[in-house]
Amino acid sequence: MGQSNTARLDPTEDLSLRLQAAAANAYTITVRAVETPATIGEAYRAQAGLIAQFGTRIGWKVGRKSPDVTPSCAPLFETRTYASGASVAKDTFRLWQMETEIAFRIARDLPARDEAYTRAETMAAIGEMLVCFEVIDSRFAEWPDVAPFLQLSDLMSHGGMVLGASVPFDPAFDFVGAKTNIRIGEVAAVAGAGNPAGDPLDLVAWLAANRGLAAGDLVTTGSYTGMRALPPGKTATGAVEGIGSVSVRRNGDASAD
Repeated sequence: MGQSNTARLDPTEDLSLRLQAAAANAYTITVRAVETPATIGEAYRAQAGLIAQFGTRIGWKVGRKSPDVTPSCAPLFETRTYASGASVAKDTFRLWQMETEIAFRIARDLPARDEAYTRAETMAAIGEMLVCFEVIDSRFAEWPDVAPFLQLSDLMSHGGMVLGASVPFDPAFDFVGAKTNIRIGEVAAVAGAGNPAGDPLDLVAWLAANRGLAAGDLVTTGSYTGMRALPPGKTATGAVEGIGSVSVRRNGDASAD
């Protein structure tokens, strides 16, 4: 019996291509249709394919489940970033899960290197800080029941960013104990419970050593409030005491706030 001339597509490449197609055509794929990456390296390789699909990278999201876990990261994109106060088409994202976060604007290059960056080096390279929303979205139909390496491949379930006004970086600010909140429409604001990753400056230092950061890069460092769904026709507002606030409206046919 002769051998087939059809080459089997590398599973990581297949996953990346399926994610790219889902992003380009606004549909979802199922976890059963792909092979879960066996290593974190394979997950990052699959993730890299989405960069061309989403366009110009403007920075990174970085996070971890707890301070004793190695962080993970995914790129952020200019085409999926909005200024505070924006009204965004209701179907731009499928899930519209909102998280209040603290982000940093890098003022000085921190090239990737084998040696870890110190806290002093990291703080010296940060120019600004700001309150932002990350909009959580997923190309997987089963979200949130998606294996960690598949979520990492899928940009850590990144949909978009909404950015508040920047203020000068304050190295004395209590980032661990920051007082944060999120409000959806007329529902009372929900106070944040802290960032499970611990000190976000540690995440910036890890990211700099492992990926490299350039002046102008935006780095967002994980949710302080958990996720809250934003229905059509409603406005989300988030705040961090001592830094500022952020808001976005999901346009739609539902009654206004």
